[in-house]
Amino acid sequence: MQEQNDMFMEEKMMWKVGQCIYDLRVQKNLSQQQLADLSMIPQTEMHQIENGYQLPDDLNLHLMAMALDVYPSSILKADPVPRRTYWEFMELYDRTMSLLDQVIEYNQAYMKVIDEIVADYPQMQSYLAAKLPKESQSEERREEQSLTQNPTLAKEENSATNTIDTANVQQQAEKPSDLQTGAEAKPNKPDQQTPKLGGF
Repeated sequence: MQEQNDMFMEEKMMWKVGQCIYDLRVQKNLSQQQLADLSMIPQTEMHQIENGYQLPDDLNLHLMAMALDVYPSSILKADPVPRRTYWEFMELYDRTMSLLDQVIEYNQAYMKVIDEIVADYPQMQSYLAAKLPKESQSEERREEQSLTQNPTLAKEENSATNTIDTANVQQQAEKPSDLQTGAEAKPNKPDQQTPKLGGF
């Protein structure tokens, strides 16, 4: 079954290749004999190829592709791709080189910016190191100025602090000490023992 499938696929490919060669020959207004002469094969073999009974070998395929102005690999795929001329290759080369020049210019500008950042980094670091302490000092000064400008706010903060301190003192005063607790827990021993009454 697998062999039959392989044979079917091979016959299908040969038929497609032959049809592709026939269509290209008609487009070029070439007779079968003319294409056979350009491909260096007999007309009978060209007839077999166009009718899908065999495939051209590598040399005949390349000669045939040159005569039909297509790429050899595109004939085997039955999807012909026109061969580029010399001037088309030169135009493509010029466009490619122009794009490469633009990429080089962009990379040079990018590296220039990187070098400037690296050169300015120590100055930026020293600037930030000098600026951060000043900002912290300026914030402290702002707080002091706000307190001096708003005496009511300063009094409220002081009264809140005094209230907390007073509450802590009262809690410590109300809490009994360990010595007093131990003294209260122990009962007082009597100075003299109670005499026992005899006879009862």
